[in-house]
Amino acid sequence: MSATTRTNTTGIASSSALGRNANFTPSLWDTANDELDPKIQEILATVNKDNGSVIDAVLEEAVTQQKSLATKRWKATIGGKEVILRDVFAKIIRWIDHFKAVGDIAVQFDSGAASLPWAAVRFLLQIAMNDKQYLEATIEGIEIVTQNIATYAAVETLYVESDFQLHDQIRSKVLGLYVHILSFLGESIQYFRHTTARRTAKGAFSTSQGERLKQIAKHDTEIRQLAKMCDSHVQQLIRKDIIRIDENVMTSLRAQSFLEFIAWLSMTPYREHHTRHSKKRLPGTTQWLTSDSRYVDWRSSVSSSLLWLRGILGSGKSSLVSAVIDDLLQVSNAQTPVLYYYCGDAKGHGCKCDAKDVMRSLLRQLTVKNEDTFEIVEQVHLEFKRREARGKVGMGNVNKLEPHECTKWIAELLQNDHAVIVIDAIDEIDIIDRHLLLKELITLRDDSALVVKMLLSSRDDTNLSQWLKGATELRLQASLTQADMKRFIGHCVSTAIDNKHLLDGVIDSAFRSELESYFLDRADGM
Repeated sequence: MSATTRTNTTGIASSSALGRNANFTPSLWDTANDELDPKIQEILATVNKDNGSVIDAVLEEAVTQQKSLATKRWKATIGGKEVILRDVFAKIIRWIDHFKAVGDIAVQFDSGAASLPWAAVRFLLQIAMNDKQYLEATIEGIEIVTQNIATYAAVETLYVESDFQLHDQIRSKVLGLYVHILSFLGESIQYFRHTTARRTAKGAFSTSQGERLKQIAKHDTEIRQLAKMCDSHVQQLIRKDIIRIDENVMTSLRAQSFLEFIAWLSMTPYREHHTRHSKKRLPGTTQWLTSDSRYVDWRSSVSSSLLWLRGILGSGKSSLVSAVIDDLLQVSNAQTPVLYYYCGDAKGHGCKCDAKDVMRSLLRQLTVKNEDTFEIVEQVHLEFKRREARGKVGMGNVNKLEPHECTKWIAELLQNDHAVIVIDAIDEIDIIDRHLLLKELITLRDDSALVVKMLLSSRDDTNLSQWLKGATELRLQASLTQADMKRFIGHCVSTAIDNKHLLDGVIDSAFRSELESYFLDRADGM
């Protein structure tokens, strides 16, 4: 797909309109366009007439729209949930930048090949601000489409243009994906060009586009599976050429370097803290949380948001937080990291629980990709090496990162990803450090270029309200935790009976029931 073999890098319509000659090599987008319904081809051709750089034009359009929304915090209802449109546009901008970056890195990549879908995206963004019905019906789909256009620019370079064993299968699947993307865009333009009176019902259109997005997701999943198979094959070939003794020496050296890096960044055993709480959690408890509307809304939100879990001492906040983290980790991936910190555990196990340690620990979780293979993000490691070198020259210590520096690194590493940050018992931090930490967290949450969801837990008797204005509050009350408390009391009574700590283990069911009711009445949500 070299730029030298193309006859048109600023715009493509149908293949018949290109006047192909023997020297023209069609791109996958060209081929996908050939397979579209002729009416959709004509519609797409009408929006693809810009003689300049389409990708720069669509980026300018998205930035303009985002700026116009910066002060409005305009929201739309998508899938029954309120979404801040500024945040959706921020994600679209990130995907456009990601697409441009592929062109900067891969010299064989021809960004003009994808001018057709980008021209359609630009057209749809132009009408976005003038039609609220349009926003609710398709803006989420546009974000998904821009993500796929950007992602598969890299996939083409890595897999389609390479001589892999599964080349033909991957190419066929990518082609099918492109057909569905162009169909989605063309059908959206067709729908919104009609007058209001001629438009079909919004529900019918949303259903049709929903099916398109399902097909896009299906093709994406299948392609990723094929790509993994290719990666596995390549790794096997590489391993055959590696001498084991050399590999062992390199691993040992990397291990030493890795330990030095961790000692510099953060030594807090955050995983051990979580494992302890997760194991202590009584099976069957905390299930009410997954059906609470406030948690469900926060959990499914596609924009930055903050959920504040608050309750009295002993109300089970840490158990709930561990359940939230387990829930999030089940579906997390490299594109949606889950970062967490238990303030009470850090303070109780010799760690200095302050804003510095929290932010450094969060950055460590984002930086260390694989502790078994000592794989870390190179940029942060280079920062450590620079500071280490300066320390050696000055015969001093290696300066550690300050909270605001951690914030900048986290923001930089999250440019193309979503993230979830969970911090338990934030009130355990001294008040001055607590305010410093909250300042950094709010900075991340309010960064228009990021999508960061946060959950913080604390006791009721704190002065956090001034910092958490606008946060969704979930206050633990007896009405919410009654079932958990009943199960916990029953467990404690059973344990006491089994261990013969209660009436030598001899107790009838009536008295046991009366005893459990007595404790439950006096628990008051604890």
